[in-house]
Amino acid sequence: MTRRPVLVSILAVLFSSACGAPSSQSAVLDPPAGQTVTVQTLPIDVSVAPGATFQFSAQVTGTSDTSVVWSVAEAGGGMVDAAGLYTAPAIEGTFHVRADSAMASVKSFGTSVVHVTSAPRQVAVAVNPPTATVPAGGSFTFAAAVTGSTVGTVIWTVQEGSSCGSVSSTGAYTAPTSASTCHVVATSAADTTKSGSATVTVTAAPVVTVSVSPTTTSMTTGGTRTFSATVSGTTAGQSTAVTWSVPAGAGSIGASTGVYVAPATAGTYVVTATSVAAPTEIGTATVTVTAPPSDDVLANLLNFAETWNRNWNFGGHTVTDAFTSDQGRWDYTDTTYEPWLFDRATVGYRLFEMTGNTRWRDQFLVDFAFYRAHIDAQGIFTPKGSGDTKYGYVTPFVLYEKATGDQQYRPIARRIYDSWIREWPNDFQPNASMWTERELAFALEAAVAWYEMTGEAAALTRSAALVNQWTVASGSVGAPLVTYTQHEGGGPGGTTPTNLTNSPWMSALYFQAARRYYEISNSSEVLAQASRYADWLNANAFYDAALVHPQYAGLVFPRYLTGELIGDAGYDYGNMAHCLDVGAILKFALFAKQQRGESQTTIQNRYNQMRACASADFVVWTRTADYLPMYRINPPRKFNWQLRGYYEDVH
Repeated sequence: MTRRPVLVSILAVLFSSACGAPSSQSAVLDPPAGQTVTVQTLPIDVSVAPGATFQFSAQVTGTSDTSVVWSVAEAGGGMVDAAGLYTAPAIEGTFHVRADSAMASVKSFGTSVVHVTSAPRQVAVAVNPPTATVPAGGSFTFAAAVTGSTVGTVIWTVQEGSSCGSVSSTGAYTAPTSASTCHVVATSAADTTKSGSATVTVTAAPVVTVSVSPTTTSMTTGGTRTFSATVSGTTAGQSTAVTWSVPAGAGSIGASTGVYVAPATAGTYVVTATSVAAPTEIGTATVTVTAPPSDDVLANLLNFAETWNRNWNFGGHTVTDAFTSDQGRWDYTDTTYEPWLFDRATVGYRLFEMTGNTRWRDQFLVDFAFYRAHIDAQGIFTPKGSGDTKYGYVTPFVLYEKATGDQQYRPIARRIYDSWIREWPNDFQPNASMWTERELAFALEAAVAWYEMTGEAAALTRSAALVNQWTVASGSVGAPLVTYTQHEGGGPGGTTPTNLTNSPWMSALYFQAARRYYEISNSSEVLAQASRYADWLNANAFYDAALVHPQYAGLVFPRYLTGELIGDAGYDYGNMAHCLDVGAILKFALFAKQQRGESQTTIQNRYNQMRACASADFVVWTRTADYLPMYRINPPRKFNWQLRGYYEDVH
């Protein structure tokens, strides 16, 4: 009786051992409840020559007992000892080396594939690209290619550790915050002894800078300017936008548009553009705001503006039916087009800007409504028709949006812009049957205005090309010269003169558009054009007005057309009607010469002559016959070009 319990105990122990039950020691090492034990054999794919040896290793996670039991799955597949040293068989084949967790209660194992072959494969890893330059704090994604193994997985690391950044499991590398040279490593998961790397040059983080164009400008109280900003030094994904601002009392500016409206008080003010990506970085522009000129030009123009506005009896006259269309009378009809040449609608808005009188803004809205309603599907002003693009203007649409915030008429503006793209090429074509500065001017104005309204990059690119067209056409002389026939469509009496000519007043239209391009681009090319053309004008485009009539002695007139004195190129008192717009070229040229560090004395004298000429023109066209308007405008489009010229002069 006393021996039976001892026998039972011995049998129990033997049974437990035979069945693989854990010992009391292994039970202590069981993983905590809910924790998974994993076994990974390394490498997971390898080639070994027949009879050769290879050392495997095993990584055990999830328990403190990291011991394993090694085995070969296939009979005749070689041998592996307790330390993982594998000896390949003498025959070739594919076999599997297995490592099981030594913990009796855990059924976890890892397996490696062994290719026994007399020509063992060599695992290699290549990282692409092998070199890269990444800004500090920036990112870059590498790729890895594994050869010599059926397992293409790699393990990504940074050789220098966290001081050189980090890399994700997919090869996405994030650079450190300071400049350095780092190495991104891809290690084969099949054979951890094989790896490839890439050298990363981490450059210092770029400094964000903001530049504003124009950097300096002058304008009268209540005037407008559109500023642009260029943000440099941002990294991929960072915004290049700016937020515009001005101090209290310095006027107003669109936070996102850069459209500045000067205050009512003269002074010097600062416009600021703040980087959205780096709010500590700003760019500035200085604006000099002056009171409207104290001379009598604006006062005279406002008198003539009454006639422009069809207030025929202004000044005390009583206009009768004897006042006819031949003398400048007109009305809003579907066939009346002459008063709209040179952009009547915009002229109304310019009057509002210069005077602050809302009457002119209201007139602008009336004229704009008529104008936009008479643009056809091809972008042509229907009262003129015949595919005539020179009545197509985008600027009034810009001003309408500025005045109202309403963008619904952009599709109409787009048709006008497209008509100019269709009808006027980017490049100068010297053998074209027709070429004038006016058409180039309106093509450029349409592109600049479309860019101002939409920010469309293609419009800015076209603007630059059209500006360059002037440069190419001007060649070495500083002024675009084409034959009289190209410019005018033929000569007097059906002739086809081939002498070269240029139109100063049409060139004034070009520089009105070019100045706007300069304001958004800060183009040195435009400044060079204005300076060179003014010098050319000084030598070729002015004459003693006494050649027209002795009553004009002491005055200087601009030529309508330069070159030989034929047709419209002759001396004529009507030339004084262009003193304001030609004077505006000279005013812009004075600015250009100042920016370029050139002498301004000669051009300043010419500018003064044009101002005196303009005053004489006002006198000539102020009439006493009371059955006609006192302030005569004939043709009606005359006021449009004069007001445009004066606006350029004071802005």
